[in-house]
Amino acid sequence: LKPKNYHMQRALFDQLPFHRDDPRIRFVNHHVAHALSAYYPSGFPESMVISLDGTGGGEAGMIAFGQGDRLEALHRIPNSSSWGHLYTLVTQKLGFSPHSAEGKTMGLAAFGTPDPYFFDSCIDWDLEIPLIQRERRRACLASIPFRRTGEPLSQRHKDLAASLQHVLERAAIRMVEAAHRRTGSRNLCLGGGVALNCSMNGKLRRLPCVDRIFVQPA
Repeated sequence: LKPKNYHMQRALFDQLPFHRDDPRIRFVNHHVAHALSAYYPSGFPESMVISLDGTGGGEAGMIAFGQGDRLEALHRIPNSSSWGHLYTLVTQKLGFSPHSAEGKTMGLAAFGTPDPYFFDSCIDWDLEIPLIQRERRRACLASIPFRRTGEPLSQRHKDLAASLQHVLERAAIRMVEAAHRRTGSRNLCLGGGVALNCSMNGKLRRLPCVDRIFVQPA
């Protein structure tokens, strides 16, 4: 059986100056790549490592522990519970372009007042690592109207962005605290698209269990 992304891989290799069967080439897990791209350049001898994305390699995130040249996966986040995808879906509701304008949503959040319980109906907070319930997420988002083209940004839109930012930060804090309990590390490395959310990163940097933080900048 051919992998789901077979045609994409073939199109990519057709652009390269070497054959796709070259033994020097090896595909790695999406979030392992994100995690190591944050951990290896950090200079930390050991660290908690979190990769969060919309999706990638069949998963939406990974919590890991890096020590020396090794990386141990502690928890994997399924696509059905993607925090990055939730952020993108709400970005679309706000009338911004998905996969490119999430930064606008983050910026808009600063002008709103969060409802800390707005997304609670679709999230299981009883677990050590909070889990988004996909069907409940759909029901929650179905109640939110899209902002029309040219429609001014209202306080409702600003509050929605603030509520989204709040729930992302709350979940990320829970992830870091869980990783700290398991590893004892006080270093933190972040990778993946969600790690570009600098407001979230600031909250994580100020956690009592975090002394140093490194964010993959690309």
